[in-house]
Amino acid sequence: MKILVLMVFIFNSFLFGLTNEMLADKHLIAAKKYVKAKEYKKAVDNFEKIFDLGVKVPNDIYYFYAKTLKNNHQLEKSLKNFDLYVKKTGRSSQHYQETLGYMVDIEETIAIKQKQRDIKNKKREEELKNQADIKRKKETFTTNRYDYNKKKNYVIAKLNFYGDGIQTLYFTNGVLLSKQNMRAYKKHGETLFYYKSGKIESKDMYIKGKLEGKSLDYYEDGPIRIVSNYKNGKREGKFTSYYKDGTISTESYYKKGEENGSYKKYHKNGNRKMTGYYKNGKERGTWRYYDKRGKFEWDEKY
Repeated sequence: MKILVLMVFIFNSFLFGLTNEMLADKHLIAAKKYVKAKEYKKAVDNFEKIFDLGVKVPNDIYYFYAKTLKNNHQLEKSLKNFDLYVKKTGRSSQHYQETLGYMVDIEETIAIKQKQRDIKNKKREEELKNQADIKRKKETFTTNRYDYNKKKNYVIAKLNFYGDGIQTLYFTNGVLLSKQNMRAYKKHGETLFYYKSGKIESKDMYIKGKLEGKSLDYYEDGPIRIVSNYKNGKREGKFTSYYKDGTISTESYYKKGEENGSYKKYHKNGNRKMTGYYKNGKERGTWRYYDKRGKFEWDEKY
C-alpha cells in the first residue's frame, strides 16, 4: 500500500509539477547556496521568488532575506524587512539583538549617503550655475554689433567690412568686460573675460565661432580655477579644477561634451574624497567616498 501511495505521489509530481511549498524549498536551498558563494543578487532573486509563491514561510526567512539585501546594497529594502522580522517575532526572537544592530548601522549609512548626495547635488547645482553664468557671459554679444544694447553694456566693435577685427565689451561703469578677436563676425582667436576688478576671469580660444583648444578660468585674486579643453565647440579630454591654493579639486575626462572616464574629487588637504566613473555623461560602476583623512567610508553602485 505504501509503495502504491509513493508511486501515485511521484506520478502526480511529474504530471502536475512541484507544489508551491516544494518550489519554495527549492528556492530557499538555491538562496542559501548563493549567499555562501557571496552572489547576493542571485540570492535575492531566489528569496523574492519564494515570496511570490504566496506560501507561508518561517519568520527567520525575513531575517536572512534582509541580511542578504544589506549585502547587496539594497539598504532601504533591507531595513524594511529587518523591521518586519522584529514585528513578527518580538524581543524573544533568536536574532533580535543582531537585527537591531543591523538596523542601527543601516540607518546611519542611509543618513550618511543622503548627506553625501545632498552635498553632491548642491555642488553640482553650483557647478551648473557657474557653467551657465560663464556660458552666458561668453555667448552674450557674439553677434551683437550695436553701440548700446538692452543689457546696458557698451560694445565697441572695431570691425572692417568683412567683420574682422577686435570687439570689446564694457560694464556700465566703463570697466572692460571682454575682448574678442573676430573674423567674419564670429569669434576667432583669443577671447578674454574680466572681473569688475579688472582681473582676468577666463581665457579661451575660438575657431570660426567655436571653442577650440585649452580654456582657462581664474579666481579673481589670480590662481587658476579650471583648466579644460575643447574640440569643435565641445569639451574634450582632461578637465581639472583647483582650490585657491593650487591643490587639485576635481579631475575628470570628456568626450564630445559629455563626461567619459574616471572621476576624482579631492579634499582641500589633497586626500581623495570621491572616485568614480562616467560613461556618456552618466555615473557608472562603483563610486567610493572617503573622509578627510582619505579613509574609505562607503560606496555606491550605478
